[in-house]
Amino acid sequence: MKSVSESTKTTALNEQLIDVMVRLSRITRHHMAIHSSLKQLTLLQLDTLIFLDKHPHAQMLDISTYFHITKPTATAMLHALVRMNLVERKLNENDRRIVHVYLTEMGSTLLKDALKQKQKKAKLLLSVLSDDDKKNLLRILSAVLTEAQNQYETQ
Repeated sequence: MKSVSESTKTTALNEQLIDVMVRLSRITRHHMAIHSSLKQLTLLQLDTLIFLDKHPHAQMLDISTYFHITKPTATAMLHALVRMNLVERKLNENDRRIVHVYLTEMGSTLLKDALKQKQKKAKLLLSVLSDDDKKNLLRILSAVLTEAQNQYETQ
C-alpha cells in the first residue's frame, strides 16, 4: 500500500501529465488553425474529414459512433461541412433511409493540404526526440488512449 506521501506525489504527477497533454493539444490545435484554409473548421470537423478520407461510404451512424456524439450533433456538424462544400450526402439507391457521406473534391484537396501541414509541424515538433523516445511515447500514449476509450465505453 502506498504511503500518503507517495499517493500525494502520484496525484501531483498525474496532474502534471494531464496538464502537459492538454497544453500540447491546445498548441497543436492552434497551429493547425493558423493554416488559413482550416480556420473555418472546428477540430471535430477536421477530424471528420480525416475519418471520411479513411472510411469512404461512411454513414451518419458510423460518424456519430466513432466520435461518441449524438446523431443530431453529427447531422448539424455535417450540414456545416456540406454548406462549405467539403462533404456531400448521397442516399443509398436500395434504401433511401441510409445516407452515405463522402468528401467532395474541395474537401479532399483541403484535407490533403492540411495533412501535409500537419506532417511538417509534427516532424518539427518531434525532432527533439530520438526514434527510441518516439516509440516509447507512442507506446505510452497508446496505452493511455486505450484506457480512456475503455472507460468511456463502460460509462
